Amino acid sequence: MKTTYKILLVEDDRTLSATLTYNLEQKDWAVTCAYTFQEGMALCHDDYDLFILDVNLPDGNGFSLCREVRKTSDKPVVFLTANDMEADSIQGYDVGADDYITKPFSIAVFLRKIDVLFKRLLPQKNQRYSDGYLDVDLTGMTVSCGGQLVSLSALEFRTLQLFIENRRAVLTRQQLLQTLWDDEGDYVDEHALTMGISRLRKKIEDQDHVYIKTVYGLGYMWVGEKT
Repeated sequence: MKTTYKILLVEDDRTLSATLTYNLEQKDWAVTCAYTFQEGMALCHDDYDLFILDVNLPDGNGFSLCREVRKTSDKPVVFLTANDMEADSIQGYDVGADDYITKPFSIAVFLRKIDVLFKRLLPQKNQRYSDGYLDVDLTGMTVSCGGQLVSLSALEFRTLQLFIENRRAVLTRQQLLQTLWDDEGDYVDEHALTMGISRLRKKIEDQDHVYIKTVYGLGYMWVGEKT
């Protein structure tokens, strides 16, 4: 059964707003649209599960709107902006954003990012993977092999989590590229993905413990067994 999430979309470009609304509603999510800062202010304290805010609005900016949201809500906030500048990105995260998407962007990547944010809202199950050798605490973000703690980068841990949550399913390279991004919000390219998975394998696998299988021509699959 799908969960109907409530989304506030504040975007002054009505064509883009209509496009995003259509695609979000195809996921059975309920979208409320606002087109100005003042309209957003009038709605931002209502009970929404996600706030999608344009940075540049005709009568204000998304940063100020995010500050207002954060007075009453800890739900995810995503910024949309045409400003491809590091300072703007940093400011967005400083005021409490969960993600920052620069226009123009792929609708498929946009929807994938929203999916990831909504997964954080679901009651979490199976927050630990353990098979007697590899132990992964998905909540505490710790990994150990044979009782020894293993240090993973944030990207390596997200990759490991994605495999564990999709055990026995083939994850294509395209799915991984659309889901994973680095700490600065930049998309992971083909080379970075290959090297990242190679480093992850070296850290958690040995001759007797193999977890990630390459499915040639497609992608990768988790083959470890949870006990």
